[in-house]
Amino acid sequence: MPPSRKRWILAPYDCQLQFEISQKVKISPLLAQICINRGITSPEDVENFFHVNPSQLHSSFSFNKMEQAVTCMEEAIANQEKILIYGDYDVDGVTGTSLLYLYLKSRQARVSYYIPDRKEEGYGLNEEAVYWASREKFSLIVTVDCGISSVRETELANSLGLKIIITDHHQPPEILPAALAIINPKVKASKYPFPHLAGVGVAWKLAQGLEMHREKKENHEDAILKEFLDLVCLGTIADVVPLTGENRVIVALGLKKMMEGQRPGIQALLSVTGLDNKPVTAGQVGFILAPRLNAAGRLSSARLAVELLTSSLASESLERALVLDKENTLRQAVEGEIFQQALHMIDETVDLEEDYVIVLAAPEWHAGVIGIAASRLVEKYHRPVVLIAIEGELAKGSARSIECFDIFLALRSCQEWLVQFGGHRLAAGIKLKEENIAAFRKAINTFARTVLSKDHLIPVVKIDLELDLNTNEQYYINDIERLAPFGAGNPLPVLAFRNLKIVEAKGVGVGAPHLKVKFESGGHFLDGIGFNLSHHLSWITIGSKVDVAVTLERNLWNGCEKIQFVLKDIQPHPVLISLSPAPDFDQEKGMVIPGIRADKEENEDHPAFSALINRRTPRVSMALPLKEGRFLWYHAAAYNCRVGKSKTIILFSCPSQLGSEYALAALHLGKLGISVGWADSRMAQEEKDQVWDAFTKGWIRVLFTTPEYLEAQDHDGSERADALIVVAIVDPFDSLLSGGEFMERCHEILRPGLTKGLVITTVSEKKNHLSLLEKTFNCPDTYSDIKQARTSLVDGRGMRNREEYLLDLLQKEESCLVYLSLPSHVEELMSGMSRLGIRPESMTGCYGDQMPWQHQMVMKKIQKKVLRTVVTTRHLYGETDGLFDHVIFYHSPRNMFDFFRFAGCGNGEKGAQIHLLYNTHDVAAINDVLQADFPDRDLLGKIYKGIKALSPYGRQVSGTKEEILQRLKIDQDPCRKERAFDAWLSTMSELGLLKVSRQGNRFCLEFINNGNKCRLEDSFRYREGLREKKAFDFWHHIALSPQLDQEIFDLLG
Repeated sequence: MPPSRKRWILAPYDCQLQFEISQKVKISPLLAQICINRGITSPEDVENFFHVNPSQLHSSFSFNKMEQAVTCMEEAIANQEKILIYGDYDVDGVTGTSLLYLYLKSRQARVSYYIPDRKEEGYGLNEEAVYWASREKFSLIVTVDCGISSVRETELANSLGLKIIITDHHQPPEILPAALAIINPKVKASKYPFPHLAGVGVAWKLAQGLEMHREKKENHEDAILKEFLDLVCLGTIADVVPLTGENRVIVALGLKKMMEGQRPGIQALLSVTGLDNKPVTAGQVGFILAPRLNAAGRLSSARLAVELLTSSLASESLERALVLDKENTLRQAVEGEIFQQALHMIDETVDLEEDYVIVLAAPEWHAGVIGIAASRLVEKYHRPVVLIAIEGELAKGSARSIECFDIFLALRSCQEWLVQFGGHRLAAGIKLKEENIAAFRKAINTFARTVLSKDHLIPVVKIDLELDLNTNEQYYINDIERLAPFGAGNPLPVLAFRNLKIVEAKGVGVGAPHLKVKFESGGHFLDGIGFNLSHHLSWITIGSKVDVAVTLERNLWNGCEKIQFVLKDIQPHPVLISLSPAPDFDQEKGMVIPGIRADKEENEDHPAFSALINRRTPRVSMALPLKEGRFLWYHAAAYNCRVGKSKTIILFSCPSQLGSEYALAALHLGKLGISVGWADSRMAQEEKDQVWDAFTKGWIRVLFTTPEYLEAQDHDGSERADALIVVAIVDPFDSLLSGGEFMERCHEILRPGLTKGLVITTVSEKKNHLSLLEKTFNCPDTYSDIKQARTSLVDGRGMRNREEYLLDLLQKEESCLVYLSLPSHVEELMSGMSRLGIRPESMTGCYGDQMPWQHQMVMKKIQKKVLRTVVTTRHLYGETDGLFDHVIFYHSPRNMFDFFRFAGCGNGEKGAQIHLLYNTHDVAAINDVLQADFPDRDLLGKIYKGIKALSPYGRQVSGTKEEILQRLKIDQDPCRKERAFDAWLSTMSELGLLKVSRQGNRFCLEFINNGNKCRLEDSFRYREGLREKKAFDFWHHIALSPQLDQEIFDLLG
């Protein structure tokens, strides 16, 4: 089974607002961004979000008809009239009924309650119940969580002399019932400031209004009725209303009230479910307590749930809770059977290509549980589902929907086929005649096709932030827990982690439906559990790299607490890039290159771009500064993908150039909904194949790679025939005759049959370089616009006291960017500077796999002078040009490309200084790393002989990587030995000399005798390595040259 094709949507981050909130409210940038994702965008609102209190609740008398409702009920109480509370049978209705019943009982009112039978009577007021109330001499009916659609029943009650007050929160119909008062925050012209109360919340507001009137309170905070907060909390969570605004206050305070243990019925439920004497979360209320209360109304009578919640006796409550627990077990079995039957019916009768709404009906289904089964089907098929239980001539249905499809509006469009309907955007109930089911199915699908496209039916995972796997998970979860309680409108944050290595993976649970995984990144390990995700074991292999979307949870086992991932999705890395909602490209072209121009007319007038998109010429070359060149290839790729409807391949000379350029492109192109991928020879073979498969299927629209990878995968050139090929020349070495192999390779790829080609050099506008471009690529149009920055070089290479020199620079309180070669050196250097007197809060480190939003927050702090110094091992994401007063190469960069990228961060207009503090040892260390990543012929031969010596017959070697490396005798330190071994595996596999298979974490290496001598140059891993090392040699010569500044000037011209 292939990986799931879920679409990841990364929430757009606002660096400026993130900075403002984190500074003013004193919270982390992570927490500030998640608040922004929730629509909480002012520091004041963030403060209120974290510090809930009763003062944030609204007055009951903000409801339009509260005064009339209170007056009527007070008269009924005073006159000892019989009052009937008519509640719905779900948890919302049951808790609201219990609350109002208990309150009125405390007022010595003559009050009773009525809960309709779900199967016999269905949802809402019914005429038979109204007649019954009249016969029983009730004078007032107060509905709870129902009644807003009961126009006919209300007319009947009025004709019988019954007064009706409707408290409800469902969507009102166009014609409202003629009730004495309607208390509903969603009615037109409602003045109530919060529209998302649950039914129990509305009932609570009515009780508060009565309490204010009775006690003659002017301040609503004095009549909150806190003793009922546990009931309001329970019903609010169960009804899945947004836990924002007033509902957040209700649930936060209600969970605390629940823990006080003052209501025997709730205490009995906690005891039965094993949650007593423990902190209770909103999730536990929603998924453990609420289903048991719902079970009574689904299979028998919801009166049992009201009796439990209104009981004052612990023993009686425990008996009822045990009955509800058994009912819930039975409900699960019935629901499971319906779900399996529905799956079979979908396989047999539903055309998922045509039916955007699944509508199924069966006579044997229980109407009380079809809603739960419908929700599970929505989760599986990601489309609206309506399940219908046929009961004679009349049928009852439950509808559940996806976020982008308003099921209530859909039902309204089909109401000619319905007897009754009601509900919300995402859930609704219907009644219809059996003979109309087919017509209803056709009508709702006709409506759906006017609203939905096939893209809407692709499951979506909403990502709050991308983070790196390190030792900060404890800080992450501490921050995240401050956002509780979680629920609709405030979901548990979903985080993306990329490029994680699978260490262990297996199925667990009865029947092994769940996926248990151990991940590793940078020597840090973390466990993960994916419920009902074990089907991913069909493609996951030990050692493979993946991207995951997860929530974090604390896992307590044998008294030991660990942070673990709860997987929402898992994908091969780097097949998928997170996307943001894509604007209409024809209207928003300017978004692609904000660093150059702001509107589409000017973008199209850019000479190189104009020549390309108007196809005046098949090839265009351009000399631009790196920043503008980068944005031009983004723009060209975006236009080609969104308007030209074809893919784009961006070629770089060396693997070391790919990583950061790919990440920057994903940052910008992702905003337009364009997926970006990258590949080079350092990947495992399955990863290389996964990327190419994703590119050929269109899952990746823009591919960053090298000529070697492209030629190895696209043997016949068919995939590149219709693509735009962008050649990115970003290192001076690539544009010189000595490094001309890259340009020659690209020239072969840009053969005459291709439609479009764009060659961009960001390193020089010297005439001989530009003429070489024109000659090599046969580009009739060449444009040049490179301007050199005014920066000065300070040569401190080889100095003995570079720590003191750096200390003097950092003490100037000017902005500094310090480059180091390895992540392990970052903390070491910052700790050393701190011990010497530099304030730790004035420095930060950027290294490893930190995310764009984290880098942009750092840059914002530099601009605001909150930070002074950034110590980094990699180029920063975003607008870094001209940001720093000093750029310090404490270690040597890897090549000229890296040198220019970091040097470009200096503020040329203010005369930024570039400080060279590296020494010969630093340069030699880079060479050692390159030799491990791309072994030369001699080292490859030694590894070949060493591995073959491990097999008694010279044919096959097996074991874990650690076991094989322990036995392998070559002169390398352990880290470089492992890297060289990985490179050898890749090279030998590409040459057809080795078959590599894995089972779990064990390798089986089988030597292949193909009878022919192979050339190392036939391995694209080896060829990429040769070019990478030549680029380093080119830089090595300049890096240690006594005339370094003159040589750089000669290169740039």
